[in-house]
Parts: sequence; structure tokens; C-alpha cells
Amino acid sequence: MTVQSVNPTCIHFKDISATYRPGDQVTGIIGINIHYDVPVQSLKLTWKGISSLKEKNPDGPQSISHYWDDIYLYLSEDVEKMERGEYQFPFSFQLPEGIPPSFKGEYGMVNHSVSVDLMGLTGPILREEKEFTVTGSNEGLYTLRGMYDFYNPLKNKIASIGNVDLHASINSHLVLPGSHPTIYLVIVNSSEKTLEKIKVCLIQKAHFHGKPASTPNQNGPNNSLDNKKITKTVIQEIPDLPISVHTRKKDHYTLHINIPEIITPSFKSPLMSVEYAFQIKVKTGGRLMPFSSKFICPVVVGGVEELNHPSGNAPPPYSDNAPPPYSGNAPPPYSP
Repeated sequence: MTVQSVNPTCIHFKDISATYRPGDQVTGIIGINIHYDVPVQSLKLTWKGISSLKEKNPDGPQSISHYWDDIYLYLSEDVEKMERGEYQFPFSFQLPEGIPPSFKGEYGMVNHSVSVDLMGLTGPILREEKEFTVTGSNEGLYTLRGMYDFYNPLKNKIASIGNVDLHASINSHLVLPGSHPTIYLVIVNSSEKTLEKIKVCLIQKAHFHGKPASTPNQNGPNNSLDNKKITKTVIQEIPDLPISVHTRKKDHYTLHINIPEIITPSFKSPLMSVEYAFQIKVKTGGRLMPFSSKFICPVVVGGVEELNHPSGNAPPPYSDNAPPPYSGNAPPPYSP
């Protein structure tokens, strides 16, 4: 007995990019080729979204399910034989609102997937699982739009020589994938050196943590997170740009940075969160006591505003002179 899926898997999303937003309808076809008559009891479709940590979490859950549901696309009271041939079962389900986007980090991940189980009399005959991508929803984030100013009130002492102050404004606190936000800078150089270079990076900061600690300590409630790990990744950067801000002077600069087309949006979930910031570094030149000063400007990265959902073709029919496919009626696609 052999059951073989259609190239390369039996799960086919109507949207060939398999990318969706919270609240979207996910549709597709389960296509199965059976090479020999086989007794089949049921065909079950399961869809789920799970956050999971890669390391053991002694103070909290290892994983959390954001949603988990299933439906039987085929169910027989008596075990019936599916004759040799091709079978196609349409499916459709709606993603919940408010779910976190897909994410893979060093210590954890958020995974969204669909799986199909073909069950026989003595157990499973075929099991396939296929991931799909969930991008973030911008609902609720647009209240943060507009001019958003950041100011670093701490005067960074530079090699005990002087200070550098920076005032940064961004034309939108919410930046979207593929956008080109503008950063307006005012640099006040109170040091005794000329500032000659500036560099801007978009930094992704991912937090992986377990259950919030709730046991009070001697200093009051403990609000820290047990088993917390943080990773920082440079997502995009502008190489060193020449500037010239002399000592005891102030100057203005306008910079543009490209946000990648594919990027995990900012989000918070029970086990992990992702946030972003622009890191702005100003430097002096020369070899004699050079210094640099770093400033952090938080920013929210949103999800894709519009998805085209390009449609793919259904799997090709089985072409090996197979007998007609099973004539039983499959149930209608799931409709929440």
C-alpha cells in the first residue's frame, strides 16, 4: 500500500505566497494521489498558531497556542476503500484577529501551519504539514502616526572632553515594509572635536522570556521576567556618511533609510516580543583620541498594508491511466 502526495505536498494554498493577515480567510485544496486501493476512515484538516521557546522554561510554559482548530473534510461511519486515483478536497478557514505574526528567532518562534491527517483502520496513512506566513495587522497602530520626536536628555560624556546632544524627528512613528522613512537630525556639538561621520542602523530587539515572576522580594514586587533572553540584530544600515559639525556648533541633517520588503512587524505575545529602534552614531575622525556617541530612537514597524493574494493553480490531475476517483461527496469547505 502506497499513498503519495502531489508535488511536493498535498496542501495547496489558493494564495501561492501563503501570506495572510489576522482576520483573513485562508483557502486552498488538499490533493491526494492514491496508487492502490486503501481503506480510509477520515481526512482531518488542522490549523494552528503556536509560540514556543527553544530552551526549557522552568518557571512557565514551553509553548502557548494562539488558536487551534480542525475539521473533517471526509468522515466515514464504516471504513471504506478509496480506489486508486486523485482526490481533491477544498478547505477554508478564517484566522482570528489579534494573533502575533510569524517569527523565527534564536531562542523561540511563532509558527502558523496547516496539517492534514488521512486515517485508516489501523492508524494514520498520511500526514502532511505546511507553514504559512502571518504578517502583522496595523489596526491600533495608526494612532501613533504623525511626527514623533525623540530626544536624548543625557549628555553623553565623550572621553572626558565634552558632550554631544542629538534631537531626532521621524516623519512617521509607524514605518511599513518597503517604505523610506525620513529622519531629521539636529546635532549640537559641545565637545572639543569636530564630528565628521554619522551612521544609522535599524535594530531589531527580540525578547524571549518565561512566566513573569510574581514573588515579592525585599525591595518590593519583582517585575522582572524569569529566564529572559534578548537578541539584537541589525536589519538595515546606512554606511558612514560625511558630516562636519565643528566644536561648539549646531547643524541639521536629513537622512533616508529603506525598510526591507520582508520584515517581522513589532509585536508582543506571552512568550516573546519584537521591537525596533533606529541607532544613530556620530563619530570624530583622525587617530588622535577619536570618539563616537550612540543614540537610540524607538520606532514601530507595521505589517504589509495590502496583500495581492496571487492565486495558484490546483494540483494537476493524476495522469497514470488511473480508475475514476472515489465518487463519494466531500463535505463543503469550512465556513466560520
